[in-house]
Amino acid sequence: MNEKPKWTAAITEDGDLHSAFVEGHVDLNSLPDAAEEIVAAFAEFGEDTAEAVSESFDGEPIHKQLAHFWLRSEQSEDGERHFFAREGDAGAFPVTGVRFM
Repeated sequence: MNEKPKWTAAITEDGDLHSAFVEGHVDLNSLPDAAEEIVAAFAEFGEDTAEAVSESFDGEPIHKQLAHFWLRSEQSEDGERHFFAREGDAGAFPVTGVRFM
């Protein structure tokens, strides 16, 4: 039985949209409900943020915006922050998702 991937939503310190991702470079076709799941993941930041995510897709199918990329995380006093990275960068890990920046 395949378990649904867990989406992580990230915003910047200024509250701007950063990214939404699942860990690993997964098959893009295995994420048929990605748009809804991404909006739901951003709901933790409030209704306005979730609405901004929804509007950012602006008619563009989410499967055309999903991509494989790399992130690295850093712990701060305020929690975990994510930064875009390249393969091979220290602490970089593969993700599949959407970049808003």
